[in-house]
Order: sequence, then C-alpha cells, then structure tokens
Amino acid sequence: MRTYKMRTLTPEVRGRPNRQEQIMFVLERAFPDVIDEVEVVERYQAEGCTTEQAIRRLADLDEIPEADLKQVNDALNFKDKLASEPSETLWAEYRQGQLAKAQADDARRFFNSPDASADFQKWARMPLWTAEEATSLLLGKDPAIVNLESLQRTPEYSPFRKEYDELFDRIQRALAVERIKQPIKPVDLLNWAKETDVEYPKELDKLLRPDHREASYQELLDENAKLRRLVQELEPDPRSGSKRERTNLLRILVAVAKQKYQYNPYKNKNIAPARISADARMCCSEALGAEQILDKLKEATDLLAPQIRDELKKAAE
Repeated sequence: MRTYKMRTLTPEVRGRPNRQEQIMFVLERAFPDVIDEVEVVERYQAEGCTTEQAIRRLADLDEIPEADLKQVNDALNFKDKLASEPSETLWAEYRQGQLAKAQADDARRFFNSPDASADFQKWARMPLWTAEEATSLLLGKDPAIVNLESLQRTPEYSPFRKEYDELFDRIQRALAVERIKQPIKPVDLLNWAKETDVEYPKELDKLLRPDHREASYQELLDENAKLRRLVQELEPDPRSGSKRERTNLLRILVAVAKQKYQYNPYKNKNIAPARISADARMCCSEALGAEQILDKLKEATDLLAPQIRDELKKAAE
C-alpha cells in the first residue's frame, strides 16, 4: 500500500471549508491508507463504471490485495454516509477531527519533549517569578524552553499554544487588578490558581508548603552566599598574582549562572544577572549590582567549552 501525505485544512487559518472539503477531511482521517484509491475509483465511476466495476479495474491496474480493496469499498460507503448527513453534524465531525489532528501534532512538538518539563525543585526555590515564567510553570513546562518567544514557531491553532496564550493573558489581567501582587511570589500565584480553578501541577503544592519553603529558602541563602563570595573573589586583587585561580573562579561563576539561572550570553534579553543580583539582595547585607555580575559573566563566556557555546548560540536563535 502506498503512503500519501494527508491533506491539511485548518479552519482558524482558512475560514470554514466547504462541504466537500469537510467530507474529504473526515474521510481521510478515517481511511488514510486508501484515500487516493477512493479518488481513482470515483474517476472510473464518472466514466460510467459501477462501483464494483471501478474497484475491479483498480485491482487489475495496481494489483491491490483483497483486504485493501475491502477498505476502499468501506471508505466509499462511509463517504456516502457523510454526504447524507446534515450540515451541522458533518461540521461537528470535521471540527472533532481537526482537534484530534492538532493534538496529535502537538504531541510531537518541542514542548512535549521530556527536556521541556519543569524542574519544580529548582523553581520552587526562586523567590519571584515573572508572568511568563509563571505561565510556563503552571503548565508544567521549563520557562527556559517553553516561553512566548519559543512558541512563536508553533502554529496559532495549536491547542497548547492557545492554552499558553490564554493563561498568560489571565495572569496579566490578574496582575493589572492586583488579584496577584507584583512581583509575583510563587505562593501568591498558587493561591490565585486555586481560587480561580486554574489547573496546576500538584507537585507545587508540596514544594511551596511553609515547612518545605523554609528548607528551600535556607538552601537559597547558602547558594547565594557562595555566589556572593565568588563574585567578590573575582575582583582584581593587586596582592594576588594567581591568574589561574581567577580563571578557575570565572569558570565556576559562568557554570553556576548557566545551570541555576539559565544564563545565555547570546540572547538579546538576559535576566540572569538581575536574578542573581535580586537573590543576593535578599540574602546579603551588601548588594551586588546586575551590571557588575554581567561584566564578570561576559568575561567568563570565552571559558565555556566550544560545544556548550554552540548549544547556547543555537538556543538563542
């Protein structure tokens, strides 16, 4: 049996298709392997053949197995049934098929890969989330991978993209009327989700409980204390002639920034230095400026392994 490319009709893009297009779409969803054979049989029928004669003529021409000929006959009967249905019944079947196809397409897209799943342990330790990060996390996705920018490559009729856009809009509106306070604290967002019946990953319930947050906060304090000491140690010291030690510290800094704060030096918009600075202000008496941290990160970028730099460049495209 030959393999044929399925015809794609998308109401969101084309407007409502005509009746014949609806019939062919539903038919092809039901009988994808014999749709071209059905069209051949219909051409023979137009030439004056009966259905039986047309199917036999097709069998003689293409040497099609009996089992496939039965599918062709079943497809023709199904098409007759569709042709006799009321318009709204046919339209409902068409829409159902479109949704099923869109969901199947989504299942193969980047946001459903294992790598796109959120690391809730890491994000629950963050003191604040942006509206975009909050949207991704409520949908169980890693904000560094699934976000407004990356979803621009996904068709607008994608069910997941629609869900993302609608949730982001709801969060923006909730912020505008102060149903959610700015800046967004994870606990406040979760409470809003519960109050408004927004579905969210239940793992966040456990991670954002007061007892768990207290332990996570201490981890954050320890982590940022290390970052603060690291940045201070990177400041030039005329009394120290150890260039190798400073280079190694730069390597550590850029590795921590990449792994913990999704730092990508090739992105036009980089919020990692601001996050590190904000965390440092929460944990340390002496604040570190985002520009100071960014300068050190830029200096450290050349120390990244070539394959890591290539991956970051590709991710920033």
